[in-house]
Amino acid sequence: MLIAAVQVGEPELTSTGATALEQLAACASARVAIQSTGVPACVRLLANGDADVQLHAVRVLAALVDNTSGQEVVCEAGAAAPLVALTSSAEEPIRCAAISILCKLANQPEELLSLIEAGAVPPLVAQ
Repeated sequence: MLIAAVQVGEPELTSTGATALEQLAACASARVAIQSTGVPACVRLLANGDADVQLHAVRVLAALVDNTSGQEVVCEAGAAAPLVALTSSAEEPIRCAAISILCKLANQPEELLSLIEAGAVPPLVAQ
């Protein structure tokens, strides 16, 4: 239900839902649930016009990419391009989290081409 709430498009509901997802991502069993059904919604939140929503979304994804299976799911959800876009964010916490996630995704050899095609090399090399 929470994943559906962040996809409705109503700003207050999206913001509140993104905040709740970040809180849930602190719990291992909730990360498993988010990983199984919620990653595409979190990836879509990266393109939200609200910097707070973007920050919550990158924090959720950061919690998920700490292991190989999480990295695979995030890659499969097409996170590379939106994360690359956030590397030029005016908000330093968003920018740093996006770069950190991209670094972890680079540990997936089968995803290197998609990361390169998404433009991940320049922001990663600049760090």
